[in-house]
Amino acid sequence: ADSTDEPFRFYPYVRVSYPLMTDTLTLFGGIKGNLKPNSYHGLTSENPFLGGNANLRNTNRQFDIFAGAKGHWGEEFKYLTRFSYRNVENMALYINDQRQQRQFRVVYDSAITTVFQVHTELDYQPVEQFEVGLALNFRNFNMGALAEPWHRPKLDYQLTGRYHFGDKIRLRAALHGFGQREVLENGSAKTLNAILDINTGIDYRFSKTFTAFFNFRNLLGTQYQYWNQYPVRGFHV
Repeated sequence: ADSTDEPFRFYPYVRVSYPLMTDTLTLFGGIKGNLKPNSYHGLTSENPFLGGNANLRNTNRQFDIFAGAKGHWGEEFKYLTRFSYRNVENMALYINDQRQQRQFRVVYDSAITTVFQVHTELDYQPVEQFEVGLALNFRNFNMGALAEPWHRPKLDYQLTGRYHFGDKIRLRAALHGFGQREVLENGSAKTLNAILDINTGIDYRFSKTFTAFFNFRNLLGTQYQYWNQYPVRGFHV
């Protein structure tokens, strides 16, 4: 129960899949829906700069129609591509509080937001010691009552890799990217720059119970802002 005063909802869940080429290509599709109760703990886990007395509403994903393909080529390459179209009521978004600009308020698109999303995963592992993976999401928002999907990126991607030198040493690298985000500050809209964050690290495994590591964060040293008015650290170890 929340402010919408609707005690009961029914959601569909249907999923079908068909192996077109044994295990190398499987087609799938379906429709589903769900209700997400938004808690203060859940919202601050996503945005730690949220102010107190947050307005809590349930996010109603009325339906999510999806279709895609997954499989592998040989033993080295795996893939997944998924297309989805969903209707969402009360999508939770974040704007800067006009009275305390370094705090955020949660706002909801009380009308229906339609979201078209493309999700892709690629994984390549030619040998046991080496693996590289790519995950990408593209979203198109058609807002209902609000002007923009505040602080929500339309594009995000992640490229990761690892390499093992024997049983002791492991090298890690990751590239995280986010597209531009529209934000609302003092009642005016502005655009946050796209983000490119590169990290790397090395682990040395002394035994099954003890590992030493170095992490090198934000190699480009850019103090980008994912949350408006909160620049991240530059390069750090």
